[in-house]
Amino acid sequence: MTFMQKLRKSAKEKKGFTLIELIIVIAIIAILIALIAPNLVKFLSTARKTSVDANAKTAYTSIQTYLTEQETAGTTIGNNTYVIKVTGGVVAATPVLKGIDGYFNAKELDKVTITAEVGKNNTLTKVTWDVAGGNSATYPKETEPTTTP
Repeated sequence: MTFMQKLRKSAKEKKGFTLIELIIVIAIIAILIALIAPNLVKFLSTARKTSVDANAKTAYTSIQTYLTEQETAGTTIGNNTYVIKVTGGVVAATPVLKGIDGYFNAKELDKVTITAEVGKNNTLTKVTWDVAGGNSATYPKETEPTTTP
């Protein structure tokens, strides 16, 4: 048996990866993680912000529906800022808005405070959705004033 035949035979008998091959694979995985991680963090942050924006819009719609139904029933609500949150497992507003609990789910409002600004004649000005962790959104979004040259 020649030297080359012995070398081939011993290479076929050995199974598994060499240390160098394992180090190269680990290095490639580390590089991929380093490239992907910043984008993943940015994506998660954007997703949270989008979720809070959507919740603010939903709260605005719910409160607007409540105000419309109150106006239809002949009840005028206005010129006040209302804070809506869960207290003791029950949705409540300060000052009191009778029946507002039917428009929100207490479980969804856990650690959330909604601030609704209502103008004259049941006119909803804006709603702010504020999560205890620091994310908040206002609907409708306040736009920057435009200046004409």
